Parts: sequence; C-alpha cells; structure tokens
Amino acid sequence: MDEHDVAKMMADETTLKPKEAEMAVYQLEKVVSRMLLDGHTVQLGDLGTFNLTITAEEQKEEKKVSADDIKKVNLRFRISKTMREALDNTTFRPVESLASKKK
Repeated sequence: MDEHDVAKMMADETTLKPKEAEMAVYQLEKVVSRMLLDGHTVQLGDLGTFNLTITAEEQKEEKKVSADDIKKVNLRFRISKTMREALDNTTFRPVESLASKKK
C-alpha cells in the first residue's frame, strides 16, 4: 500500500473527502520528517515512536568532533505496547483465503 491507498481507506472510514485525506497523509509525512530532522522524537499514538540516531566515527578528543564524523543517519521505530499486543494476538490464514475474498 502507498500513501494514496492509505488516504483512500481514511476517506472511506471518516468524513474526509479523498483529497482531504491525501492532504492529511502528505502533511503528516512532512511534519514528521521535519520534527525528526530537528532532533525530536515523534510518538504517533498507538502506532509507535520514531527517532533518528547516527553512526559516527569515534573521536578521542571533544574538540576534534565535527559533522564530518557522521557516517550514517538511521531511522528507528519502536512499536507501541498496544500495537505489539495487537500483533501478538494476530492469527494467520493461508493467502488463498485472502485472494478468494477479493473476487
């Protein structure tokens, strides 16, 4: 699923029009990205928490530390307790049963 599919489902389950739902998803992406890049941790309700970490070259002296030492930026996601419980209680079915429902 992509953001258009998510927006369509949101519109189907709320009073939002499809274009309004698309804009809401787009704005969420934009705000979360900006907050993460500004150094904030972002908790999205019962979904979980996002934050950025870095992988950097170690320096022995503080005065030698610089942005050039950063080798990689990592996006971390920690699932919420509610979502973890939902996943733990999930039951699985053969994929064939899902395909037959769509027909």
